[in-house]
Amino acid sequence: MFGEHAAFIVPSYVISFLALSITTLVIWRTHAARKKELARMEAKLEKTDA
Repeated sequence: MFGEHAAFIVPSYVISFLALSITTLVIWRTHAARKKELARMEAKLEKTDA
């Protein structure tokens, strides 16, 4: 499929896929944590305003 350069192409695809997957996972988890933090801050603000 990749010919004589398969030994270089396949590992580079695997490394790229892993790097993008890890980056996506980190961003997704950070986003979820920040949403929870924002919700806590908004609840605290509403509690102090009331």
